[in-house]
Amino acid sequence: MAAIGMRAAGRAHPVARGNGILPRRSYSPLAGRLLHDSTGDLTALFYGRTHITGLEPGRRIRLHGVVGIGGDGRPTMVNPRYELLR
Repeated sequence: MAAIGMRAAGRAHPVARGNGILPRRSYSPLAGRLLHDSTGDLTALFYGRTHITGLEPGRRIRLHGVVGIGGDGRPTMVNPRYELLR
């Protein structure tokens, strides 16, 4: 999922569970994760990374950064800081 067309929506610190790994759509290093909590879904994109050790489906994570709206209409964070939670 591309972050093209994002518009700033504000800073956030969501805590969510990893739902899945997004397929790569380019040859650029990009790790994308679909996250879910009780309020809905969020896409986290990590440019320059192909893998994030420890972030597997079902793992809790806290993100820190700006949330925008991705080209698919889903809330999206690009290169957020993150904490893996137990």
